[in-house]
Amino acid sequence: MDYRTRLVNARLQMEAMGMDALMLSTGLDLPYLIGYSASPYERLTMLVVRSEGEPVLVVPELEAPLVDTSEDLFDVRAWAETEDPTVIAADLAAGA
Repeated sequence: MDYRTRLVNARLQMEAMGMDALMLSTGLDLPYLIGYSASPYERLTMLVVRSEGEPVLVVPELEAPLVDTSEDLFDVRAWAETEDPTVIAADLAAGA
């Protein structure tokens, strides 16, 4: 799979639609876009794609070692039990 091309195409669509940020969680979108299938638990996993800059995958600290970053498509922001992942994701999308 050419995930890099998929991310580029997603950003092109974002630009065409006037979107500054795209936020994806569990479901079929994550594996399609970056090849990662998030566990369907109550813990938040969210990919934040801004119109500029590296996409960031917000993922529970315990699941971070399962994320394949070998293609260098996105950064990983692992969150600990004492952190609020919705605040982290919102901060990553701030200003969008």
